[in-house]
Amino acid sequence: MFDGRLLGFSGVRAALALCCLLALAMAAACFGQSAALASALDALRAGSPADAAALPLATFVGCLVVVRALGCLQDRVADARAWAVADELRDCLVGKLFDSAGRVSARQGAGAFASLAVEGCSQVRTYLRLTLPRAANLAFQMVPLLLCVTALDWVSGVIVAAVVPVMVFYLALLGKQAKASAVEQLSRGSYLSGHFLDSVHGLPTLVAFGRDGEWGASVRRASERFREATMATLKVATLSGAVLDLGCTLAGAAVAVMLGFRLVDGSVSFLGAFTVLLLVPLALAPLRAFASDFHATLDGRESLTRVLELVQGLPKEPCGVGDGGLPEDAESGPREASLRGCAPSAASAGSAETMLRCEGAAFSRDGAPILSDVSLLVPQGAKVALVGRSGAGKSTLLSLMAGMEEPCAGRLCSPAGGCGRLAQARWRDRVSFVPQNAAVLAASIRDNVALYRPCASDGQVRRALEQVGLGDLLDGLPDGLDTVVGRGGRALSGGQAQRLALARALVDPDRDVLFLDEPTASVDLWTEAEMAPALLRAMEGRTVVMATHRLSWLEHFDQVVVLEAGRVVAQGAPGSLAGILGGVCAPEGLAGAAAEHLSLRGALEGRCGDGRQA
Repeated sequence: MFDGRLLGFSGVRAALALCCLLALAMAAACFGQSAALASALDALRAGSPADAAALPLATFVGCLVVVRALGCLQDRVADARAWAVADELRDCLVGKLFDSAGRVSARQGAGAFASLAVEGCSQVRTYLRLTLPRAANLAFQMVPLLLCVTALDWVSGVIVAAVVPVMVFYLALLGKQAKASAVEQLSRGSYLSGHFLDSVHGLPTLVAFGRDGEWGASVRRASERFREATMATLKVATLSGAVLDLGCTLAGAAVAVMLGFRLVDGSVSFLGAFTVLLLVPLALAPLRAFASDFHATLDGRESLTRVLELVQGLPKEPCGVGDGGLPEDAESGPREASLRGCAPSAASAGSAETMLRCEGAAFSRDGAPILSDVSLLVPQGAKVALVGRSGAGKSTLLSLMAGMEEPCAGRLCSPAGGCGRLAQARWRDRVSFVPQNAAVLAASIRDNVALYRPCASDGQVRRALEQVGLGDLLDGLPDGLDTVVGRGGRALSGGQAQRLALARALVDPDRDVLFLDEPTASVDLWTEAEMAPALLRAMEGRTVVMATHRLSWLEHFDQVVVLEAGRVVAQGAPGSLAGILGGVCAPEGLAGAAAEHLSLRGALEGRCGDGRQA
């Protein structure tokens, strides 16, 4: 049946109203064609000259043409609005993808998200294209024609009125079962899309380790499950169409039999009986059309639900704080901390020295608390390091600060983004984000580096690459900045990919806030030593918040914030936290951390001299 959520899209109400008017006009034309044909046959039966039947026959042909023309116009109106809604949904999905910094596709799966954006929106288009005229015809064509049948012959009206509710009730019961089949089919299809996409991406690795045959069998199993789910849905839909067709046929037969008996005993005229006999199939035609298209709307209705859940956002989960969600040992830390040494006050919101302020920020995912009651203040131009064991919440806190996630409690404030949501253009235009594993786009080196600043000149891009130590690599490439890297192009090592991400941060001098999420976690110490000058250069003149496990980096920071189990447990200058940092930054303890520190420090001195001036 028609989903009321569709009325929220622009133009759908107007299209539905126009379809209803056209359906009402079609009902009048259908009555005219039935009455005209019955009049012509009645005149011929009575022995009148053929000329007497000419006008009724011409009226019948004219009404028939009008009905077909109105039906085509109704389909065109619905089709045009369905295409517009599908495009609007697809644009909203893509916008949601970019607004969420890719988190939506990461949670749904790239293949499932792509399938929903392409095939799902097409199914919604089919659903709307079929449902708009069918719903209008049910209300404004079937009902008036049934009233005409009842007015001409109340016995026939009673028969049809008794059959129609039974068929509608059966259709409603069938819809509940069909919905489960449609959900199963869509889930299987989404899983198959994601599974196949992952298989294609990982095919070289699977072949290298000899697992391609086993993985191919898993793809075949997923495909077979999707086929079974599709056939189950079609089975239910075909059965529904057959049963409703049978019901409409039996209703027409019952009306014909009763009219025949009453025509014999003279209680009804031939003209009235034949008009009713012609009107009953036309009155039930909208219901039969709706039943025949029922299977085509099942997938579209479920796809609409999933698309709207993504576009409108899923219900916000409770933070899980205060109900035993966090470990008990997390309570030992202070509930609020600030780089000023005290909890931030409301008066500091407009301070020119404050770049970012967190007030009681909390975050959870899938019901599991990750951050709880985090309050800190980042002054403008400060270099702040976030340290803690794996899973302490460093990356999540960085995502909140960068506006890539929204806290489920508390708030974050910045001069550009205001208080509340930081996912705003003014704040994002000032932020550069370098993740642990830098994303390399399947595009040219120029487009990769100019991601934050599309208007950057070739000279600016080249200077940024030279600053991060990729000048020699660029000189050795025949196509230079036009060299395509990433998937399908030239492969880059982990260190080269990280330096490419740093070049993105350097190419735009207007981005004065830099977030670094363990940018050297995936490289060895020597590669980290090579990247150190570029990192330090990117940090110059910017407000920097960096998550790190390396003690050797802390000497370049003004303040250190220690996270434990989602809470801030300590903060201060690096030298004042030596007793805490040894156990937090290195899993093997202080001795291992010191060894790592000396090793990287020696590498830094060998590569770039004094690390502070590099």
